[in-house]
Amino acid sequence: MSGRRWLWAVGVVALALIINTWIALGFAALTVAILYEPLWAKLAKGGEANFSRQRKPIAIIFTAILALASFGAIGRQSTQSQLEEANKTFAETEQTMAALQEQFPGEKLDQKWEYTRKVDPLTDKVSRTACITSRNAVLLNAPYEATRARLCLRDSPQHGKDAYIKLEKDGQILCEYNGCQVAVRFDKKKARKMTAGGSDDHTSNILFIADRALLEREIKSAETVIIQPQFYQAGNQAITFDVKGLDWKS
Repeated sequence: MSGRRWLWAVGVVALALIINTWIALGFAALTVAILYEPLWAKLAKGGEANFSRQRKPIAIIFTAILALASFGAIGRQSTQSQLEEANKTFAETEQTMAALQEQFPGEKLDQKWEYTRKVDPLTDKVSRTACITSRNAVLLNAPYEATRARLCLRDSPQHGKDAYIKLEKDGQILCEYNGCQVAVRFDKKKARKMTAGGSDDHTSNILFIADRALLEREIKSAETVIIQPQFYQAGNQAITFDVKGLDWKS
């Protein structure tokens, strides 16, 4: 077989592999066999000379069929590949959006007070808290993530009556060892400074408000409370709480 026919045969096989079906492989085998003159010349009914004139058009026809089929297969594979890539992109986008929503939460307008009661098994005394989640998120720099905060009022036999804000995730609320001042605003009233301090165990994501009585009294007559602490490498940020509906009987 001449070098040109070898190239033809290789091309036919390549087309069959692109299509990747048994029918395509059968057509390829038949085409290569037609190109192999010594075998088919002996089997031709019209003799070697007659078959020699016919085998080339037959091989061309078979090759054309394989070529057309391969183009269709490439198109289907391309379409399938595009669909798979699109599905993958959609899935990755959904994961990214979920991650961004977790990292940078949007505003929530339906937060409600949550109440807990705990009984000390040693003293039978009851500790109770009322907490509400912030409407907006605190945006912190690495290694921390954006997080919401909780505003809590606590009545504890051990700690007494106190109030604090606590980040739901890790972070550093800055406050000097001997205390600090934070701006607090109730509804549209003028903002005021309130004394605050850190926890005794130096937990960095919690800040206690000193005047619990004043804070609770204002909360009961307000709909919104804004507290503005200072955060490590993130500056002063206003945290908004929708405090309407505080009811210890709930």
